[in-house]
Formats: sequence, C-alpha cells, structure tokens
Amino acid sequence: MYVTLNRDQLLAEVWAEPMQSVAPRYGLSDVGLKKLCARLQVPTPGRGYWAKLKAGKRVPSPPVLKSYEGSPRHLHRYLPERPAEPDLTWEPRLQAILMHERDPEHHIQVAGRLGRPHFLVRQWRAALKAPFRDRQGFPKPSARSLDIRVSESMQARAGRLMDALIKALERRGYRVQVHDQRTQIELLGVHLDLQLFEGSVRRPYEPTRRQRAPVSTR
Repeated sequence: MYVTLNRDQLLAEVWAEPMQSVAPRYGLSDVGLKKLCARLQVPTPGRGYWAKLKAGKRVPSPPVLKSYEGSPRHLHRYLPERPAEPDLTWEPRLQAILMHERDPEHHIQVAGRLGRPHFLVRQWRAALKAPFRDRQGFPKPSARSLDIRVSESMQARAGRLMDALIKALERRGYRVQVHDQRTQIELLGVHLDLQLFEGSVRRPYEPTRRQRAPVSTR
C-alpha cells in the first residue's frame, strides 16, 4: 500500500532506536533508511551515537525538524503490508522462557575456537569462498546462507557467535531456518529475523599533504 510518510514520526523513530531496528518497518535496510532520511531532510544520529548512549556518555539531543524543501514525490512510498504480530507480553510460555534465560547457568557460552560447526555455519563458510562485494566492500555469500554481514577480519568471530546461538536455540526446541538471505527463528508461532552485522561508514579518501606534494625528478 502507498502511504504518505510522516517526517516528524520518522525523526522520532530514528532518534529513539538504531537504524537497523527501524528500517524493517519501512521495508528497507539500514542503509536504505538512511538514504530515505537524507531525501526527506530528516537528520539522523551520527557515528558512535548509540555506543556513547549505551556507555552513559553525553550525546546530542534530537534536532528540530526544519521545513521540507524537497520533491513532494519523496513523501510517498509503497510499504508492503505485514501481518500484525500477536502481543506476547503476558504469554505464560514467554514468561517461563525469560525466567529460564535469566538463570546464569543457562547463559550462552561462545567457544574460543570453532571445532564442530553447525551445518548452517558450514554452509555459510562455503558460500564465502567466492563472495560478491556489497557497496561497503563487505563480502556477500555467493549462495543462500546465514544473514551475516561482516568484514573478513570478523568472519571467524561471527561464525563462532552464530554457531553458539543456533545450537543454543535448537537445544531449547526453536527452529532455525534460512530463506534466501534471511535467517529466521520460530518462537511461539512468531517468525523472527536473526542477523549479525558489522557497522561501517564509507568516507572519501583524502590524501595527506605529503602525498599531495609534487614528485621531483632529476
């Protein structure tokens, strides 16, 4: 369905939650949502904002939204209709799950070395042998696999994290599946997306003064 986007609402959302949490509501990735905000002249938090906020450091307040001076067509967007998810806040089974997970004995432990990886992790590693590259330069699997978006230097750690999480979920009786490039968990009849990603910011390369200096020849 086509909707008229509310810039005030969008501003409130992107300053209340990280981009990757808000983006699915608009049928976009976090990168796509940032581009949408730029077109709608909606300012977004800068790099490191959420890390500083989590650490209790001072962060800038949400800015005042200025009048829109762009094209009116950008204010209209097609949003896929999504079925309403049931409210499980007071679901007894959910409360039992939360109590179980709060017990320190049930905390998930990530191994320092990946010995016998889950078959979905093996599938992901195999799909990275001939990867594509996304716009940020991150390797993308060449076939259907887990939703993991990290640089080469973080692949080993991401594999250990996902392996520990998938095995823990299956021990608890939850189903983990891969659909195209999405990883989904079925919990109490609700399908949840699972993604591991590494944040990045691309900046134009600026040579140093020494690099800009003309090369003398003799």
